[in-house]
Amino acid sequence: MITHYMLENSRAIRVEWALRELGLEHETKCYKRVNGKKAPPEMKEESGTTVGKSPALRDGDLLIVESSAILTYVTCGADGSEAGLGRYLAEKYDESGRLLPGLNREQDRVDTFAWVGFAEGALMVHALPITYAAWFIPDEYEKACQGFHESLKPNIINDLDYLEAELKRNVERFGKKNGQGAFLVGQDLTIADIQVAFPIEYIFTHPTISKGLKDEIRGYTQIKAWLRCLEARSAYKEATKVAEYVFVLPDDV
Repeated sequence: MITHYMLENSRAIRVEWALRELGLEHETKCYKRVNGKKAPPEMKEESGTTVGKSPALRDGDLLIVESSAILTYVTCGADGSEAGLGRYLAEKYDESGRLLPGLNREQDRVDTFAWVGFAEGALMVHALPITYAAWFIPDEYEKACQGFHESLKPNIINDLDYLEAELKRNVERFGKKNGQGAFLVGQDLTIADIQVAFPIEYIFTHPTISKGLKDEIRGYTQIKAWLRCLEARSAYKEATKVAEYVFVLPDDV
């Protein structure tokens, strides 16, 4: 039995979404943040993780943490040609290679892993410090905090420009899905879309970050079309209800 330990409004939405895309039977334990910030101590106790962070996934005796590791776990070896753990998971969870291109699509597979890295190694690295500064820097340093926000803004814009250009390229190659946007890799949903969607929703909707990017966000038409395409999926909608997720793109953005 799979058990997913998740914190409300967190990266764990990715895992819940992927589990539902794959139709995997599982139990979800969703925890409220303490004062809207940290995970409660019972999450660490019940999940059995060392640091008590979200997400964590237990599959029998196996415990996995970090969203990218979990997503790769439930999809790796999609064509059944890889040995060991990857092959076991492929046979058990993702036989058709729905969320991760197989080895017969080597470029798409490599691109998928690149996007998974981009989500945390660029987007979240550039966005999260703004939130942490707002949360933890004392009020008397508010002016300095605003300057800090402005200094990080160019990095976020560079990331968004790159994503916008790649989505535009895929629309030109493959056309729009459901009359909206393209996917990040190939013509179907992959873990690349699931992994990257969270930081983009976070940047576009979290008031601490989005208030300084309102004018820029209006211009990212491909990104918004892509998000709306993803957010229309039934597995995504189910996951957001369970996760009490608030970072869904508003209609007026």
